[in-house]
Amino acid sequence: MKRFLLILILCACAFGDGRDTLWRPNPSVSAGLSLAIPGAGQIYNRSYWKAPIAMALEGYSVYVTIASWREMNELEELGRSLSAGSAEFEQARADWESARERRNIHIWLLAGFALISAIDAYVDAHLYTWTREMSRPIAGTNVALSPLIDERGGVGISLSLKFP
Repeated sequence: MKRFLLILILCACAFGDGRDTLWRPNPSVSAGLSLAIPGAGQIYNRSYWKAPIAMALEGYSVYVTIASWREMNELEELGRSLSAGSAEFEQARADWESARERRNIHIWLLAGFALISAIDAYVDAHLYTWTREMSRPIAGTNVALSPLIDERGGVGISLSLKFP
């Protein structure tokens, strides 16, 4: 797994760090990579600054989920060693329920972070060349702001855009 991740990072770095017009990321591949390995879709899209964020969020969620799961198992073993109906047993049971709720919340957070990361990678792949394509018509635009007072005394600002 570590070798695969290293190979993936090296391949992504081999493409260069600038956005060129010859290569365009495939949105489906990007989202699939992001779902398979945290941050891989962002690396594939050459959004290197986003990859550590995705890795950190998903990694922390996995860590806390596993910790809650282990706590549940320890409390379950403790409950088996206690006699049913005793105060200690009821406290262990309440603690187990609390650990189970935390585990479930972190599983949902992990799923949410993974989904958001995949959506980000998918959209980023679609918009890979957007800034270059859309900057041309906006380059010569005249922008004017002027105060506006209507007939009832209302005050506002008027925005005027003139495209070349």
